Amino acid sequence: MRKLIILQVLTFFGFSQSLYNHPELSWYSFETEHFIIHFHKETENTAREAASVAEHVYKPITDLYNYEPPEKTHIIIKDTDDYANGAAYSFDNKIEIWALPLAFDLRGAHRWLQNVITHEFVHIIQIQASIKYSLNIPGGFFQYIGYENEKRDDVLYGYPDRIVSYPIPGIIIPPWLAEGTAQFMYPGANFDFLDSHRDMIIRDRVLNNNLLTFAEMNSFGKKGIGNESIYNQGFSFIIWLAKKYGNNINRMISEEISKPFQLSISSALKNITGVSGEDLYSQWAHDLLSTYTANTSHIKKEVSGEIIEDKGGVNIYPTWSPNAEKFAFLSNRRHDYFSQTNLFIHDIESGKAKKIANRVESKPTWINNSHILYSRRSIKNENGSTFFDLYKYDLNLKEETQLTISGRFTSPLVLEGMNKFIAFKTIDGSTNVYMSDINHVDLQPITDIDNGTVLFSATYNFDENIIYLDGNDLHGRQLYSLSLESFELIKVSNQKWDTRNPDYENKKLCYSEDKSGIFNIVCESTKDKFFLTNVIGGAFMPDVNKNGDVLFSLYKNGEYKILITNMNSNSNESDIGYSSEYYSNRPTSILISDKDNTDSNPYKDKMSRLFFLPKLMIDYNTIKPGFYLFSTEILNRMSFIAGGSLNSIKDKDLFAIFEYKKWKYTMYLNFFGIQRHILDFESFNDSDNDNIYDIGSEYKTFNDIRFTLFAADIGTKFPFKNHLMNIQYSYQKYRQNQKLKKTVQETAANNIINTFPAQYGAGFDYLRNHSISFKGSFSTKKTQFLGNMLPKNGFKMEYNLKYDYNQFMEGLDFDSGIFKTIFTPEHTFRVEFDAKKFFKLSEELDISGSLNGKFGLISNQSIDDFFYYFNGGLTGLKGFSFYDTTLYGPNMFLTSTVIRKPIFTEKSIIFGPLNLQNMSIGIMAQHGGGYEYIMNEIVSGKPAKWFRKNNLGQSAGLEFRLTGFSFYSYPTAFSYEVHYPVLVDSEDILPKHYFTILFDFQE
Repeated sequence: MRKLIILQVLTFFGFSQSLYNHPELSWYSFETEHFIIHFHKETENTAREAASVAEHVYKPITDLYNYEPPEKTHIIIKDTDDYANGAAYSFDNKIEIWALPLAFDLRGAHRWLQNVITHEFVHIIQIQASIKYSLNIPGGFFQYIGYENEKRDDVLYGYPDRIVSYPIPGIIIPPWLAEGTAQFMYPGANFDFLDSHRDMIIRDRVLNNNLLTFAEMNSFGKKGIGNESIYNQGFSFIIWLAKKYGNNINRMISEEISKPFQLSISSALKNITGVSGEDLYSQWAHDLLSTYTANTSHIKKEVSGEIIEDKGGVNIYPTWSPNAEKFAFLSNRRHDYFSQTNLFIHDIESGKAKKIANRVESKPTWINNSHILYSRRSIKNENGSTFFDLYKYDLNLKEETQLTISGRFTSPLVLEGMNKFIAFKTIDGSTNVYMSDINHVDLQPITDIDNGTVLFSATYNFDENIIYLDGNDLHGRQLYSLSLESFELIKVSNQKWDTRNPDYENKKLCYSEDKSGIFNIVCESTKDKFFLTNVIGGAFMPDVNKNGDVLFSLYKNGEYKILITNMNSNSNESDIGYSSEYYSNRPTSILISDKDNTDSNPYKDKMSRLFFLPKLMIDYNTIKPGFYLFSTEILNRMSFIAGGSLNSIKDKDLFAIFEYKKWKYTMYLNFFGIQRHILDFESFNDSDNDNIYDIGSEYKTFNDIRFTLFAADIGTKFPFKNHLMNIQYSYQKYRQNQKLKKTVQETAANNIINTFPAQYGAGFDYLRNHSISFKGSFSTKKTQFLGNMLPKNGFKMEYNLKYDYNQFMEGLDFDSGIFKTIFTPEHTFRVEFDAKKFFKLSEELDISGSLNGKFGLISNQSIDDFFYYFNGGLTGLKGFSFYDTTLYGPNMFLTSTVIRKPIFTEKSIIFGPLNLQNMSIGIMAQHGGGYEYIMNEIVSGKPAKWFRKNNLGQSAGLEFRLTGFSFYSYPTAFSYEVHYPVLVDSEDILPKHYFTILFDFQE
């Protein structure tokens, strides 16, 4: 159980859990005035632009917060996956940036490096300025372990049935504040601003009376667009606060929440402004409602179309087949998050849609009526990287063919009449266009872009043999034309507003634009320009067939739906959006495209500062203060964590964990040491005169019995065919030491009785273990909302093949004159298997379930019962005590069935520092126990005699789970369970209770 707590600490403080170490990369570094830039050679262009951006923003950000980091900030640029993100590790004083620019359909387009570098560096500065203690003390923990009363005679305590690990915060920053200030950046930056996408999401919530409350803004943990809404509302709220109280409000908030006993953002805001956070929120929300109501009041009736696909929260990129009898689209139906989109085909005649491919994120294209071309994420390659590849699907054969391997291609487009197609490839921050023959795929570049321009989608104008593309080089998307004769790329739309999703058909170019402040569909030809939609949400991704039918995606009430309309719709431009001149109020920024030319050198390992986390533990009713220490190498290629605790009777817990990740396989070394004391005050008999001296007398004995467990592991972890493997050697030694202290009487020659203290000691090992294990795990679980609290999909399997070389104490030998332990061999092979299947029982009632089966077998059936499986308690049949001998045996099996239903989700119920969001109830039934098998009977074929001493039982119980956040950003998971044994022949059946408070659940 202590290993469980350590694992939770590792996970919470961001220790890398990836088993793919990327030793194939060659890393380099260079330093600027305030930063140290690290990159692998494939990202040098991005790294040098990042350095220029970082130095440009350093002074205005540090001036705004009146704070500078104590040393240079590390910036790591990597491109190991087709993944776009940035991350700030404020205590480590480092930033990680993926070179691939973000393309997210809930956000506008801004130059990636200017946006993400500034955003993440604000995180570094704001969080460091808000720390309560120091950079070396991120926080601490209160921990508690309670034990069952029932135990074996040869163990000190029962098995744990209550476990608590709760944070003592070193920072309290709600996510709306962290993300809002990071997007606010500093006055005049405008590398990100409240663009039409962010504004659309807020407007939609306000006008649909669905704005996140102040409490809901204070914690993540939401599905759909919930987490994204925190970003946007936080951004808007910070802008409002800065306008009302001045730009220094951000610095003042950081100073206030850095006070050790300031644990409330509402209280902090009141101390600064005189108004509580809740009241400020109400004023801001009122202003939003007034503004949006006024700006949209002239849109009396929305012009959109007929909904044709609305299952799930995301339905995007509709694409007609050539004969217009069906269309392809992306949808996240049956998934909880925006980016979990798959490819579907909708049949117009039947009105039904069918999924044909997973993990598709960009627009597909039709080769003909029965073949479709698309890009999707492939499985990890040999280096552990996940890239986009091109695939072709045959609708008649229902067969998928992979066309590229680690190609990194997106947004393919078939060029009608040319038997060719194009696709985009983004490397080192810039996108280029590639072309190939359809039947013989060999993609070759037809552009040479290296200036940070990013391309997203395309359409083909076969009348003029040009391609229209939408791309970004600073703010918003603009349309470009690419001649297939000269291969010249020309910007053709106005960069003062966003123009995206081009589609050319019937000599008309349709697209979505936000000139008016709201995205709507526009079509134009050489003769005219007209609007197909006039909506309050947003209209995107038009696709027109030869009949003039138009599919598009409409954002409304927090979801994207696919609608159909036709070219007969026409709205006056003066009625569209906020106003036709709204774009003139849009902010802009400078373009920072300079490349720092500082010489680089091969990267040298550097560890982060040493972090210290105090902890206060209550363990078997003793107070045991302690600590954790940890540090990681800047590139996460090495790490260690150590800890210890000590109570008043000198019981000790010590551990150290080291990982080395420079090679393809991760190497590790673990040490654990536990020491327990029993202090035994007893009476004793004087050997000479048989006088008895009791505890209260002057003469007494004092037995200090000390039990010590030492364990060490050395091993390697590595992936193999979707399994995570672990080969490990372990050594364990259990030792007992006893010190006997007593007062001794001695009669002198003159009959004077003298007394003096005497001390005797002895120590011996009672178990020495060497073991070799081969462990593995495999999971098909997909990311889902509340995936550990209410798992609903996939399969999880763990297995362990192990050989134990045990020397176990049989007795003590005094005859030889040398005190020594007599050992008996208790060697055995072990095979252990644990499998779980998760499923949804009822979509309508939101009931989920899981089946769990596990078994353990050993080869030595005559082994001492010290090595038996104990099958009750928290990890077994929960209606029984862990050490219940009616369930133990050299082998075991356990089956568990759980049915769960949420009581509520996505609430914000506040109790002091707690924000409780989700609650569920479950019922559990279990069957299993221990047994022996008789190998001779198994070999001779007599099934009735295969097994004996079957110590089996049944258990049933209730489970309550509750999740939320503590102090705004610390995940907190409560679990209470009550279980009863079933079919037990006893009138004194008592329930077993279990309680945990951890960062997450374990399934």
